[in-house]
Amino acid sequence: MSVEHINITIPTTLKNRLDAFLVKLKMKRSTFIQKAIVGYIKEKETQKIAKDLEKGYKLMALESEKDSEEWFDLEEEAI
Repeated sequence: MSVEHINITIPTTLKNRLDAFLVKLKMKRSTFIQKAIVGYIKEKETQKIAKDLEKGYKLMALESEKDSEEWFDLEEEAI
């Protein structure tokens, strides 16, 4: 895996909190940031999939409702 160095800017207080937290985890800053980025991207992708599924299910429910109404009308005519 190739790696690249990047520069980021964060408030000093956040950097200090991060570094103190990482001492407890015994983890390097770059490792933590990599894991945080991967986790964030996965979370957003999962949220998008959930949203798309919700839209799809709502459309399916509307179609089912329309189909039910059509069948109900046909049953009424048959009776």
